[in-house]
Amino acid sequence: MSGTGKLVQESLQLLGDVRKKLNMLISSREHEFLALGENIMSLSDAVGGVRQRSAELVELVSGEAIYSVINQLADDMGRLHELCSVGSESNLDELVRVRSNLHELIRLIQSYARVVRTLQMLGISTRIESARLGTDGRGFNTLADDVEKLAGKIVEYSGQIVQYAKSLDALADEASVRSQIMLGDQQTCALEAASGMTDRVHLLQDAAQAAKERSEHVDALMSDIAASMGQIVSSLQFHDIVRQQVEHVDEILESVSRMVIEKQEDSSPDEELVWIMDVARLQAMQLEHSRDSFSDAVGQLSAGLGQIASNVMHVAHTAVSGDSVAGSALDSISQTINDTAERMRGVAAQGGEMGETMSSVASTVADMAGFLEHIEDVGAEIELIALNASIKAAHTGDKGKALGVLASSIQRLSQDAGNQTGVIAATLDTVSSSADSLKSQARSFHDATVINETIGKLEEVTGSLRALGMQAENLASALSREAGDIAESISSVVRGITFEKTVGKELSAAQERLQGLVRRIEAAVPDAKSVRRPAQLDQMMNRYTMKQERDIHLKAFGGQSDEADDDNIELF
Repeated sequence: MSGTGKLVQESLQLLGDVRKKLNMLISSREHEFLALGENIMSLSDAVGGVRQRSAELVELVSGEAIYSVINQLADDMGRLHELCSVGSESNLDELVRVRSNLHELIRLIQSYARVVRTLQMLGISTRIESARLGTDGRGFNTLADDVEKLAGKIVEYSGQIVQYAKSLDALADEASVRSQIMLGDQQTCALEAASGMTDRVHLLQDAAQAAKERSEHVDALMSDIAASMGQIVSSLQFHDIVRQQVEHVDEILESVSRMVIEKQEDSSPDEELVWIMDVARLQAMQLEHSRDSFSDAVGQLSAGLGQIASNVMHVAHTAVSGDSVAGSALDSISQTINDTAERMRGVAAQGGEMGETMSSVASTVADMAGFLEHIEDVGAEIELIALNASIKAAHTGDKGKALGVLASSIQRLSQDAGNQTGVIAATLDTVSSSADSLKSQARSFHDATVINETIGKLEEVTGSLRALGMQAENLASALSREAGDIAESISSVVRGITFEKTVGKELSAAQERLQGLVRRIEAAVPDAKSVRRPAQLDQMMNRYTMKQERDIHLKAFGGQSDEADDDNIELF
């Protein structure tokens, strides 16, 4: 066998070895490609789940529910402030009038002393004149006795009225002190309800807006991540492309080997070597391109996954990056509500005590009115006695003129006392009306129904806000946790992508063996350019399904790329 013939056999052996290595390369790595695909599809599904959570979070914190609850809170806090602002200043003014009227009442009652002294003097004078008249004046002694008894009753009744009036004044003074305390508590309550409350509600509104913007940012990030994962999934076809390219190389090497072995052409060893050289050169270039494309594709895949992992980790941090402003504001509002409720209930209790005090005032005024009626009755009796005395004095003739004058004086005095009693009664009516008004206002304070209803609404609203906040926090935490898990899983997948080194090494080895064969044949057949190339060989090497393969063929053997050919899709 000639030297060229031997080289032909060695070349066919080398082609067979290269084909065997290429076939083993593809089959041995198939499970790694499939596992990578499954992992990426699983990650894509997980990203879709987090994307759904981010959409739910946006819907929760951007919806009308949370803003409606915050507005309701602001309205209810305004109502609480109104309740606290119902002050006791009018009560204080009313109590000042009550005390003033009581002081006037005491002064008027004390003026009865003049009436009593006059009655007593008239009684003494009547006794003296009756004694002077002897038997003619005996009936006037009875008149004197009656006058003195009635004067005593006036002293008794007016003294009791004065005593009651002083007691009422003490009650009114006590009520004034209590009203001052109530007013202070209400002012403090109103101040607590108003102080900083608007700012706290604004903090809640700002926190809600910040949460909305943060959730929308997270959702936008997740949308981009989902799109990137979609591109990664699409790029997984690089494995099929490389496999197809390697299979094409194998097919070409097998075809040229068969053509040489079966002597399909009437050829010399030199011609066969040149044909093998042309095929080896072209397929070395195809393998080089496959290796570079595969390496670039895996590199881009790893880089893309790494960027996605970084972006997902950013989502994990951003989702829970909100501060505690909303929680602090809610805590502050809840504390204010509790403090205000406690103070308002204290005011209500004081209102109950005030009501009891005013009831005592009203009852005492009623007793005083009873004593005043007794004084009026005494006045009527005095007037009747004076009338009888005038009649008796007329019967005595000239001797009874002095007694007649005394009787007339007693009658006029009873009329003055009656007028005085009317003024006192009017004053008592004023005190009674004031007491009724104070009692009514105190009863409104004592009624804690409205307070409890308002506090209940506020507690319900703050509870709703806390529930919404907790729901959003849990959703954000779950999103963050899942995003963190996805980021770690992606990083783990990227760390596990090492097969490109082995595949690249094997493709490079096959390429180098083919290139080494080309060099041996070039040395053995120096005049290779003049050697005949059969049409079958050209047809064999034109069986490419991808544009890159055709471009490499044209580069190797000359010609132009058909850019207008749209039948093949650019896959890299």
